Amino acid sequence: MKRLRKFAQLSKPERHLLIEAFMLIGTIKLTLMMLPFKTVRRLLNKAISAAQEAQPADPSFIRMAVWSVDVASSYVPRTKTCLPRALTVQMLLGRRGYPVQLHLGVARDEMGGLKGHAWVEYQGQAIIGGEQELAFIPLSALESHLS
Repeated sequence: MKRLRKFAQLSKPERHLLIEAFMLIGTIKLTLMMLPFKTVRRLLNKAISAAQEAQPADPSFIRMAVWSVDVASSYVPRTKTCLPRALTVQMLLGRRGYPVQLHLGVARDEMGGLKGHAWVEYQGQAIIGGEQELAFIPLSALESHLS
C-alpha cells in the first residue's frame, strides 16, 4: 500500500515515465534473453530512428529518465545489471530525440577473466553506469540518434 501511495504522489509525467520504463526494461530483458545482442540492437535502433528532432538539453528530464529506470529495475527481476538498464535509458531518451550513446567496455577481473559493462553518455557525460566506466576499455560507442 505504501508503494501505491508513493506512486500516486508522483506528478503525471513522472508516473507516465515510470510506467514506460517499467514496460521497456521488462521487454528489453526478455528480448536479450531470447535474441542475439546484434538483433536486439537492430530492433532498438529501428525504434529510435523514428525519433523526434533532437531535443534541447533538459537535465531534469534526463535525471527523471535515469531515476525511472533505477526504480523500475528494482521491481523487474534480473534487470539490475548494466545492460538492460543502459538500453532502457537509451530508448527512453533516444526516442525523444536526445543524441545519447551506448558504450560497451571490457576489463579483467581479479581472476584474469573478462567482464563487461555498459553505460550511456549524453554530451560526453555518463548518465547511467558511469560509476564504473573508467575501469573498462570501450569496445564501441553505439549512437542511438541516427542523423
